[in-house]
Amino acid sequence: MFPTCLKRTVVQILNRTGSVGETHRCTHQSCASFTQAVTPEICSQCPLRQEINVAATERQITERDFQQPIIDSKGLIIYPRTGYEPPVVPLGYKRLDDNIRSPGAWMFVPQWPDCKDRTMANTVRPCGCLQINAICVSDDSGKNGEKISPKDCVNCPVRRAT
Repeated sequence: MFPTCLKRTVVQILNRTGSVGETHRCTHQSCASFTQAVTPEICSQCPLRQEINVAATERQITERDFQQPIIDSKGLIIYPRTGYEPPVVPLGYKRLDDNIRSPGAWMFVPQWPDCKDRTMANTVRPCGCLQINAICVSDDSGKNGEKISPKDCVNCPVRRAT
């Protein structure tokens, strides 16, 4: 089953036998899978998956210094190693290892507290690095619809753990 994403479309295909099939395609311009068929696994690992409709800056990135990372089931951001210098640390994350020669320098551990009322509307910097855009969706927080930092989440009096 596919995770929620507003940037995925269902395309119906007429098979040679005359039956109708369907495929899912990514329509997020900044995503490495843009216009390609995607599977539930690809969608679940995508750092650019959008669960709510927000006005995020999208542009197709043609030349990236860094390949698009994946987000594993524990929330760890993992970049494919493509050069010497690792990507910048995303907001709300820390490097697994500070030694830039280590493979752990290309992995980032989340520092966000658990919250049911936070969603991500991430974007991509021109270099290909992931830019974290956490959005509060709590009606009671006073920051509904605003971009927030980990400090905002930690200090939130109405944060609901998952």
